[in-house]
Amino acid sequence: MSSKLYLMSDIHGHFLQFMQMLKKIRFDDSDRMLILGDMVAKGPDSLGILYYVTEHKNIIALRGNHEQRLLQYFGIDYSAEIPDCIMSTWAFGDGKETIRQMNMLSYAEREKILNFIEDMPLCSVMKIKDKKYVLVHGAPGANMNEKLSEAGICDEIQDENSDIFEKPSKQLWDETDTGNELRFMTVPEAPKGQRRKTDYDILINRYASPDVCNLLPTGMTAVVGHTPTFKYGNQYAGDMIVREDKIFLDCGAAQGYGLGCLQILPENDKISYHKYFIN
Repeated sequence: MSSKLYLMSDIHGHFLQFMQMLKKIRFDDSDRMLILGDMVAKGPDSLGILYYVTEHKNIIALRGNHEQRLLQYFGIDYSAEIPDCIMSTWAFGDGKETIRQMNMLSYAEREKILNFIEDMPLCSVMKIKDKKYVLVHGAPGANMNEKLSEAGICDEIQDENSDIFEKPSKQLWDETDTGNELRFMTVPEAPKGQRRKTDYDILINRYASPDVCNLLPTGMTAVVGHTPTFKYGNQYAGDMIVREDKIFLDCGAAQGYGLGCLQILPENDKISYHKYFIN
């Protein structure tokens, strides 16, 4: 039996619901999951989620704006230049419990967690069969096409053994045994200390609606979190939005709407999706 592939986003410290979701989908070591950022803040147990993900190499996490705030708070990465007024409000509000949990750790344990967060890519791409997905926490930026072109991702891949889509560092994904023809890569980023403030825009960008252009080359699908779907209309509250060119994963767990998890199902020449929910 081939492994299964799942997508989640914006868990926001709801570790209990996250574990309930894993039980519901019967997630095991042969499966794969991508979490599109904001595992931390707002909810009661951000540290529980962080520890779980660090211990499971079949889960890949991207950075969200709340992970970025955590890095800036602890003096690891100031490149996003988040204003002091925002950081102060966050530290005494949404980030308070996460900061408290982090401060209870030993120096070594806290550094381990912060290093893990610092290693989270800002953007990744995966290819399943012939379909390409661009995964970011917020939404693609104006320079996304340039980054994808530089990485060779916009070119049609003729050779299925091409190394354009390769395993991300510090992860143990073996694309050969998934049965899904899955290839995965992180989009090249400027090294620490050389990033510009605008490099982090993809963590806070938002689509104005599910119907606008996805800002990507034709044929690519954007997969995003960050914006709870109820903000696009009451008909989407607590749901995930799946379109041909865009997928919205944030069901609004932080606002009480529960967690969503999307399974990608390659079937012959097409790809379908199955939604799971935990309230």
